[in-house]
Parts: sequence; structure tokens; C-alpha cells
Amino acid sequence: MPDLETRSESVDGSPGQDCVTAGIGLLLARFSDAVDGRRPNEVARLFAHDELFQPGEKAVRGQPAIEKFYIERLSSPLRRTCHVWANVRVSRSGTSAATVMAVLTNYVYDPAVSRTELQQRIGKVTAACLRDADGTWRFLEHLYDRIFAVRLQLADAPTTNEPK
Repeated sequence: MPDLETRSESVDGSPGQDCVTAGIGLLLARFSDAVDGRRPNEVARLFAHDELFQPGEKAVRGQPAIEKFYIERLSSPLRRTCHVWANVRVSRSGTSAATVMAVLTNYVYDPAVSRTELQQRIGKVTAACLRDADGTWRFLEHLYDRIFAVRLQLADAPTTNEPK
């Protein structure tokens, strides 16, 4: 996917706030698309080389570790996810740095957990981002703090006597 281009610049020629916001929005969309599309290598490349990803209790540092985390997480071909971002707020921290705070809702179908229920998780993401020399925004730090976790009955779930 090509980088989003805008013409918004500040007086000094650096990207303006709407350009930064658009770039961060694209970074979040690419993250969701790579995870939901089951592409661990692409997820890892959205992070600077040795930076921090904390998708819950466990911290993962560096592109190779992030890729390995998603290879393991996506090992079941039946596991499916859908990520939805809301309340995205971007604060610029210079010409090439920004902080984003957002609410992330993700839906997970994982037959290892349940074949009749969908997991829904809602949490806050705080991320530090950096725009590299080629203009691509990457995560320096991506921290997820889960607020709620629920299970939703699937409308077309097979009827079983599966323990809950």
C-alpha cells in the first residue's frame, strides 16, 4: 500500500498537523490490516527496529520478536480477528514524532477458546510514533491496556454441549 500523501506543511516546511494525523491514521489502518490479514512480517515492519510492543501483560521488543509473537498467535488457520479504532487523538511532538491515544476494539474468533462464541476486547492504546527518513510512520512504542473482555454468542454457531 503506498504512503498517503498530503500537501499540509507548516511554515518551516515540516508536515502540518493534518498530515501527521493522516499518517498516524494510516499506520493504525496498516496495523489492523496486517494483523487481520494474518501477515506477521508486515506487522513487525510497522515498528522501528528494536521498539516496544505490549499487547497486554507481556512485552515484546524488536521486529523479530513481534513477528514471532504473531506467527505463534496466528498458528491456527481458523483464528480470525477484526480490529476497530475509535476516539483517535494525535499529538505532534516535533517534526517527525507524535503520540497517539485511541480506543481499540478487537473481535477474535478462536476455536481453541470457543467454537460458539466470539471474544470482544476493548482497550486503550497509547503509542509513540516516529516518521522515518522516507516519510513512513512507525511505532516506537505501542501499549495496549485492556478495559473490557466479553464473549458474544455467534448467531450461526454449531449447537454443542461445549463447557463454558
